[in-house]
Amino acid sequence: MSVSAYATEEVFIRDHDSTNKANLRNNALETISYVHERVHAGGTYTVCTINLGVTDDSSLDVVLEAGSLEYHVVIEVAAEGKALYFLYDTPTYSGGVTATNNNLSKLMGDSSTLVVKFNPTVSSTGTQIYCKLLPGGSGGTRSGVSIRDHTEIILAPNTDYLLRLTNTAGNTKDLNISVQWYEEQ
Repeated sequence: MSVSAYATEEVFIRDHDSTNKANLRNNALETISYVHERVHAGGTYTVCTINLGVTDDSSLDVVLEAGSLEYHVVIEVAAEGKALYFLYDTPTYSGGVTATNNNLSKLMGDSSTLVVKFNPTVSSTGTQIYCKLLPGGSGGTRSGVSIRDHTEIILAPNTDYLLRLTNTAGNTKDLNISVQWYEEQ
């Protein structure tokens, strides 16, 4: 069990998967999840990208460049039609647009050490470690689908990861990848 104070009027008491918050203003004890506590502490971040008009059999790629910390990541993907989602480690790539990491606590001004790049040029995907079918509509059918894994993926330090969402709907569709994470020292 560990105890930490983030403000003069609140004390967090962490025990395994939950956190108890003692509110010293009103003598209340609130229980919140550890992930929720990380938002309060200013250590949870998010980025997202939406690519409109992705042609059939084309992909939206996002690279995560893990630094020396432990990153607990939850990924959400969405497609306007049928799509395939893959996660790879140790891809070979170049370029890409570096995303701005957004802290979910707007009271904090820091940023994460995880570097996220949108649309890099990928020459090798690396080793596949996860895949999922998004069974949206195909052809002229305009149904979409989204998934969000509720189990975290813990990224190994100093390793790169590729998130790839491929449109397989048979025609042009919109794709979205959102990444949320917190860091452990």
